Amino acid sequence: MYFIISHNQIRLHTLLIGDYMQKTSGSKTTPNSRTHYALKNMFSGFFITFLTLLFPFITRTVFIRTLGAEFLGINGLFTNLLGVLSFAELGVGTAITFSLYKPLAENDRKTIQSIMRYYKKVYRVIAAFVLLSGLVLLPFLSFFTDKDNHIGSLRFYFILYLLNSALSYLLIYKQTLLIADQQNYTITNYSAAALFIKTLLCCGVLLWFHSFTLYLLADFLTGIIKNIFINRKIKRTYPFLNDPAPDLPAEQLIPIKKNIKALILHKLGGISVYQTDNIIISGFIGLVSVGLLSNYLLIINSINQFTGMLFNSACAGFGNVLATEKSERQYFLFKAYQFLGFWVYGWTAICLYALLQPFMAVWLGKNMLLSLLTVFLIVLNYYLTGMRAIVETIKGTAGLYHNDKYVSIAQGGINFVLSLLLVKPLGIAGVYLGTIISGFLPLLLRPHIVYRNVFSVKTRYYLYDFCKYTAVVLLAGSATCILCQLCGNFLLGMALCLLVPNLILFVVFRNTNEFQYLKAALFQLLKEKRRNE
Repeated sequence: MYFIISHNQIRLHTLLIGDYMQKTSGSKTTPNSRTHYALKNMFSGFFITFLTLLFPFITRTVFIRTLGAEFLGINGLFTNLLGVLSFAELGVGTAITFSLYKPLAENDRKTIQSIMRYYKKVYRVIAAFVLLSGLVLLPFLSFFTDKDNHIGSLRFYFILYLLNSALSYLLIYKQTLLIADQQNYTITNYSAAALFIKTLLCCGVLLWFHSFTLYLLADFLTGIIKNIFINRKIKRTYPFLNDPAPDLPAEQLIPIKKNIKALILHKLGGISVYQTDNIIISGFIGLVSVGLLSNYLLIINSINQFTGMLFNSACAGFGNVLATEKSERQYFLFKAYQFLGFWVYGWTAICLYALLQPFMAVWLGKNMLLSLLTVFLIVLNYYLTGMRAIVETIKGTAGLYHNDKYVSIAQGGINFVLSLLLVKPLGIAGVYLGTIISGFLPLLLRPHIVYRNVFSVKTRYYLYDFCKYTAVVLLAGSATCILCQLCGNFLLGMALCLLVPNLILFVVFRNTNEFQYLKAALFQLLKEKRRNE
């Protein structure tokens, strides 16, 4: 069970707070302390991300052995159904998070109090709306599942998911302050402890009781306890939050509401793209297929967390760059960031495609495998989504929310229609093919917005780089997969995936300006880490 309010979403929109502090008058944050906190967050983030790969892997293994794939399908279906209900949030969290940047930089406690008070009121309304909407949806759950499923008590299970989702809105909103204050390593530490306890509890109830209900309750309770402890930490760190605070002035609400209007369309489009796939698969193919897919997504999403941690630290200075550097320097740093994204997402995509099928066969058995076409499309979607995220991060840094507010809606509509048309003839592969095709709309339009408004450069240069990078990834991936098939050994295949793609990328790009810049930046980061130890 997952919180419907995404910690990744909160983190994505607080990456640049430290840089905003740097460029805002009155900031007391020094460059050394910013680097120290950034490195501390990065390394603690890598640690928790490793745990989020290891512990859920253990729990998933026990889950499948005791309950089976159909119950996994319930998890995927209900998570996506509640993800659809999360449209009630409508970008409020993102807009309010941005409004915290300036008062945090200036240590304006009264304004912080007022914003958090407003934040609390809004999220209470959202929690109530999600809860009521879920209860209205309750009688219609059978429309979202195949008629041949053998699971009873679907409505009871959905109520547990619903309560978890609604309660999360009441508990996690304060954590934005810790992230904004570059202390998200605190959340990381609590999350690591909670994840360990949750793994023990969930595996225990599965092995001893074979009960999905007790599994959900164990998951539910550990999440609540974790957030309670984090909120207690926040109260100790920011005691002024408990003091009486005035309502947020109308003039400060204006920019928040303006951003919300643009983010509503982004939110709705994102829901249409990312929260409907499992619903379509469950309704047209079955819960078992959702469960099989979730095993692959567990691995891919865990890898995505690692890549996300890398980019969170890599892009942390771009907000300040936009404020202080000339457009030529901005453009060069973006190209370096884009090159890093291509290398990381390209290499991990190659590893995923070469190793996922043999790993799944060893882990779960050949009867739990998806088709090679489906795996290729899932991995391709991972790569394209990662490459789009690079441009979208810069777009968000520049505050260009209004320029493409209809793109997300169009993408969501195209994805939904194509997925419905292709799911019958192609199955899961058809759903992902629809997602990939719809993703080319932001892939083409958002770079145009960034290149025109931020860099004053023609978009064709982005398209040239994207095609060049993708061609090299396909070349390196083909060579790696052929060698992995010839060796026929999983461990040797892992070694080949580590060596071959990176060697090819190094040979092709070692003399480029982007590679040389990133190499120098890495050495500087390591030097700063040793200095701060």
